[in-house]
Amino acid sequence: MTPTLLAIAAVAVPFAVIATVRVGLTLTTRFDGHVLNPPSPDVPVHAIAGEQVAAKARAELRQWCFDGAGPGHAPIWAPWSAPRVDQRFSVAVFTGHAPTLHALAQDFACELDGTRLLQACGTSAQRLALRLRVKMHDCLWWRRRDERDPWDAGTLRTTPDGPRHLARFRPRRATLIVAEASSADHLKHCISVLDSHRAEFRHPVRLLVLGEGGAEVALPGVKRISLEG
Repeated sequence: MTPTLLAIAAVAVPFAVIATVRVGLTLTTRFDGHVLNPPSPDVPVHAIAGEQVAAKARAELRQWCFDGAGPGHAPIWAPWSAPRVDQRFSVAVFTGHAPTLHALAQDFACELDGTRLLQACGTSAQRLALRLRVKMHDCLWWRRRDERDPWDAGTLRTTPDGPRHLARFRPRRATLIVAEASSADHLKHCISVLDSHRAEFRHPVRLLVLGEGGAEVALPGVKRISLEG
């Protein structure tokens, strides 16, 4: 083997190994059911909120999710690099009539995580093709994020070992976490845990708090979204 081929192999082989490991980890990582419950696709949102109210709320929620999300890609020659994300973690407090908040949050989560796209597929082959396309896009570390790409989304679980699982949570893709503001102390603790690990998030994480709950004092710069305008 010539010196030139040796030099190429010395670069290409480690690159191929690292790229294969990254793709393998991406393909085997699953939705974190210890932290999140999947959103319900059957909430009758339009029976609770008018079309105009729902559309306005979804637009504000989407803008908040993507603010600071960054292009979400790494250089093609650096598969080990973290994707570019400008703001890895942020919190919003969503206020208004409680049943409406719950319905709109579930509806938005189903829109964001691709559930509505799956429902629109006419056949099982189309659903499989959609899932495979999402997985393929996850593996392309050099691909810029598209706003149509499905996120992970779900409701924060409140099990006794929830905080322990939350401390180990690392998003596999951009993630929306919906949290009921039932216990301000518990919620503040969860926010603190997520905020303390934000530097380790390879993808943006957005925590949407339904109702007041005192969460706005737990982290500077909390976004407030209200159904009352």
